[in-house]
Amino acid sequence: TPIKDRKVPCAATGREREILAFVKRSEMVSNADVAMFLGLGPDRVKEILRSMTQRGLLVRLGEKKGTRYRLP
Repeated sequence: TPIKDRKVPCAATGREREILAFVKRSEMVSNADVAMFLGLGPDRVKEILRSMTQRGLLVRLGEKKGTRYRLP
């Protein structure tokens, strides 16, 4: 299914839905991108992105400072 036609998973929290919409617009984002978008600290964003990745809402690519996230 093309990304533009994907529905936001109902299991996502409000903040997670914001992140998913942001990733959908950007195609791929970093921790810093999401932190700036939400106005949160990098450690909190890292926790959120890790949880979203573990639940299959996002796909993690790369490592350390090169880590990026995209929709599955």
